[in-house]
Amino acid sequence: GGYWGVATGWFAEVLARVDRDLAKRTLFDLIQEYQQHGVNEWILNEKAGVPDYTAGAALPLASIRRIGMGR
Repeated sequence: GGYWGVATGWFAEVLARVDRDLAKRTLFDLIQEYQQHGVNEWILNEKAGVPDYTAGAALPLASIRRIGMGR
């Protein structure tokens, strides 16, 4: 299956418990993907589904705030 942005935030929060820098890099990668290709529900190589998927942006944003990306 494809990569799902919604789960990326949850994954990063758990990852931050053992490797905060890697968790931040994971979320930065997600942000770059969204900036370059838009917020899609899922991506797999050059394919993507459900453009402008609000939950794909909102849920990782909550994780970004909890991890403290600017700190």
